[in-house]
Amino acid sequence: MNTMMQQVWYRGPSRKTLHEAYAKNGQIDEQAPIQSMSNLIIQAPVDDVWQLIVHVSAWPTITSAIRDVQLESTVTVDAYFTFRLFNFPIRAHIAVVTPQRELTWTGRSLWFNAIDRLRVEPTPNGDTCLSIAESFTGVLAVPLMSRTRLQAQHEQLLRAFKQAAEHSSA
Repeated sequence: MNTMMQQVWYRGPSRKTLHEAYAKNGQIDEQAPIQSMSNLIIQAPVDDVWQLIVHVSAWPTITSAIRDVQLESTVTVDAYFTFRLFNFPIRAHIAVVTPQRELTWTGRSLWFNAIDRLRVEPTPNGDTCLSIAESFTGVLAVPLMSRTRLQAQHEQLLRAFKQAAEHSSA
């Protein structure tokens, strides 16, 4: 089977393996046909940016791309939350919560699986570097999503978090 067809039919590891072996160890699926990494410098302290990230239920106030957030408990490892991202329903399973550092989850939407890692790091001048990395898998993921499209969505989300953090720090 040629490489393109392998990518179209790539299902990736099971959800449990993605969650336990990949996400909880700070990894995305490097074999996934669709991966993206983006980052942005925010002129706000790490704590301000972290508070925006960890308050999942407030994400719709940051960007209209996210709506209908339902957190089943607090933001803790192995908790679940659901939301709509660009109108796709997602059920997220939190894998990593490292305060002022990282929020990682695995997500399921339709027949697709993803790992999303949001990380914050202080810069030498007191600003924050916010990064997002994602792997996206599932049968027919390639015709429905591209790395370019995923990266554009990430950059839109990063800009929304930047605007919210810089506005609240002003």
